[in-house]
Amino acid sequence: MKKPLLLSLLVIPLFVQTLISQNGETPARAISKGLSAYKTILSPEKIFINTDKSHYSQDETIWTSVYLVDGIGHTKSPKSKVVYLEVVDENGNVMSKKKGFAEQLICSMSFHIHRNTPDGVYTIRAYTKYMQKDLESFGYERKIYIGDVDLPLDAASSGQKEEHQDEDRDVELSFYPEGGQLVYGILGEVVIKSLDAAGKPTEVKGEVVNNLGNVVTTFDTGKYGLAKCAFTPETGNTYFARFNRQDNTWEQSLPSIARDGHTLSLENMGGDLVIKAETTVPEGLDGTTMVGHVRGDSFLWFQGDETHGSKYVVRVPTDQMQDGIAHVTLFDGKGQAVCERLAYVQNPVNTTKLSFSSTKKGSDGEWSLDFELTDEKGIPSKGNFSISVLETNANGNKRTDDNNIENWLELYSDYGMSHQVNEVLKEEDAVRRRNILDALMISSDWKRFSWDDISQKTAIEEYLTPEKGIFISGRTESLGKKRKGVPSMVSLEFLGGEIFQTKGQTDEEGRFVFGPFDFKDSISMVLKASRLKGRSQFAKQQVVIVLEEEPEFSWPNEKEELDDESTEKRKADKAQDQVRTAQSDPSPVDAYDFETGKKITLLNEVVVTQKKKAKNELIAEQIKKLTPIYSTPTSRIFADSLPQNGINTVINILRFMPGVQVRRGRDGQDLVQIRGLNSFRSSNSPLFLIDGIRVDLQAIASMPIWDILMVDVLSGANASAYGTRGTNGVVAVYTRRGSGFNYEGGVKPVGADGRRSPHILTLTKKGFDTSEPFEREECDPPVLGKVPSPLPKTVLWEPDIEIFGKKHKTLNFCPDDLAEGNYVVRIVGISEDGNPISEEFVLPKAEF
Repeated sequence: MKKPLLLSLLVIPLFVQTLISQNGETPARAISKGLSAYKTILSPEKIFINTDKSHYSQDETIWTSVYLVDGIGHTKSPKSKVVYLEVVDENGNVMSKKKGFAEQLICSMSFHIHRNTPDGVYTIRAYTKYMQKDLESFGYERKIYIGDVDLPLDAASSGQKEEHQDEDRDVELSFYPEGGQLVYGILGEVVIKSLDAAGKPTEVKGEVVNNLGNVVTTFDTGKYGLAKCAFTPETGNTYFARFNRQDNTWEQSLPSIARDGHTLSLENMGGDLVIKAETTVPEGLDGTTMVGHVRGDSFLWFQGDETHGSKYVVRVPTDQMQDGIAHVTLFDGKGQAVCERLAYVQNPVNTTKLSFSSTKKGSDGEWSLDFELTDEKGIPSKGNFSISVLETNANGNKRTDDNNIENWLELYSDYGMSHQVNEVLKEEDAVRRRNILDALMISSDWKRFSWDDISQKTAIEEYLTPEKGIFISGRTESLGKKRKGVPSMVSLEFLGGEIFQTKGQTDEEGRFVFGPFDFKDSISMVLKASRLKGRSQFAKQQVVIVLEEEPEFSWPNEKEELDDESTEKRKADKAQDQVRTAQSDPSPVDAYDFETGKKITLLNEVVVTQKKKAKNELIAEQIKKLTPIYSTPTSRIFADSLPQNGINTVINILRFMPGVQVRRGRDGQDLVQIRGLNSFRSSNSPLFLIDGIRVDLQAIASMPIWDILMVDVLSGANASAYGTRGTNGVVAVYTRRGSGFNYEGGVKPVGADGRRSPHILTLTKKGFDTSEPFEREECDPPVLGKVPSPLPKTVLWEPDIEIFGKKHKTLNFCPDDLAEGNYVVRIVGISEDGNPISEEFVLPKAEF
């Protein structure tokens, strides 16, 4: 056997590419292509929520900053821009849901807690659609507490105490050979995990013996229920773990041992990873490939050859690696993974440092908070942060462990949430902490990454497309009984505010897509279609727009159970002029809306009986719904009541309206003015509306008469509902398309053949949710008899602040003389190069 070869590697992409080109279409190339595809195309996304605090009172606001990052480098995600945020109760019911746009690294949103919201423990979670592509759900969740609910002091440690007190519980041991298997004749390490009947870690002391009764090593799992022990299996022997429990001796068999195979061992030295591959197969390690990566970012690529014999050792400096879970795999000459090993790398060298100082500037509560961000060499760095300043009292508002962005991005988001890991991370002894974490890595599987998954021949197109914004999509179809898609030219126009227009040609089947768009609140818009082929303009307009409404996306909830029987179809009974929906449920379920506080009674069935209304009553009701702001116009004209000859635009209709003056301006454009109304402003033009949306005169001047349902003119008191905007009167145009008006009574669905202008579609699209502005309280003199807040309150919230080097930021807040304890400044963010940062600084009350 040849002497082990000790190498010190600094692997760079150039080395990998050279190796690939030399090997051509080899297993090594397939491995590299899979890893490259994972990093560049199939890489995951990660998301994290920072809230201003954890414990809230009713009638407060939950302030959030959502961080959406690339799952490999933890920099701004190049994929999704749409994030979802939900508040969920203890039964898994979604109480409130927001959809935000993450143009930059941070997307801020807020939830107001209604005063009727019940006390309890709630979950706030965030995700993107793209995250569904993972085999497991890797959205982010954390607990928030509302009302009279105690924060858990330390769920993990309290559980540990309970499990050690009960000695009567059964114990189950599990064994995890390092690298995946033990091989006869090779020194191997085994992690022993001990759990009680409740599945909690428990301490067990014992020994490993062979079938001859000889003790080969001993073990003590300690309070974490984990122990590492090493021995060299001898050919022909079997091995057992033996331990005493309740004056009884128990034995459990270790996993079977391979006669010929490979082993992979790793020692985490802090500054280096020392990795050893060894085998007993006749051909040795010739043709094997050792690959190491952190979240798809390669740090090791080494190939064995005949000079290495049956063993080689590789040393990799960790200062060239990202912090997080390192994944090392040994492949045989056929490209099959034979051994795998995880290791948690956490280097002080990779740390970005955030410094903080504060200065009290005046007696009115103004404070100057200074931040400085530098790398490990003191060079200025850039990062994005959210900052909260809050009171602390005797109960405290302790930061819960899941609010640590470093632990989440570098460990939990890949490993999975674990109270046990939380406890291990609190270990002050760095060596002990590293050893226990290493035992956890050996006994765990890589949850997010799988060589089998990335090597599959799945087409890239089959993976979920990241959501980039709001899309308007649909199809243009021919009129008539037999609908079919027809190629058309489609235009989209946003109404109100700044006018936006765009147009494009559909495909051969009439499909069109506009977007992605980023807009807030709700915006009304108009789609117009014209067939590409037609003998006349009228013939080209014989096309209907069918809008495709994308169903609302929801994150899969394990607690949800679909019940098809609970959904009843509503039937119309025309013979008896009744509308039958359902029958009353004797035991309704009470729910509530999180932000409005309204109670909702969920009924399985209910019976409603009403008299059928006459057609003219239904039409009058429709018109009333169209004009909710005003009750009666000054004058109104229905387009179909006018003669068809010569009156073909809205301008022509206005010439027939009493009190309206239409004339030509000097530039040849039409000018409209309501006689008798003049303001002191520069323009005497009235307010123009299309289906309630403000537009300019040019937007309605050329609208054809067959698009129009009616035109209302308002002046004087009738226009007062529009405030100062209606000073010069109002011209309100209602389209058949936008109003959904139906002369038979009721409203027909959009795109129905009965519409007079099926080639025009008016719709309203809901935009993205945004955060309410945080309003700082004014500094008032102390009030006698003032009652202190039952819970610590947030006095300052900044959802997104960029810090570059030394950044001076003056933050103002008013200390409360009745507040107990200190003020805490919490800062959470990510540096430009992907280092997560979470710091907490205290402003002592003695300084106020």
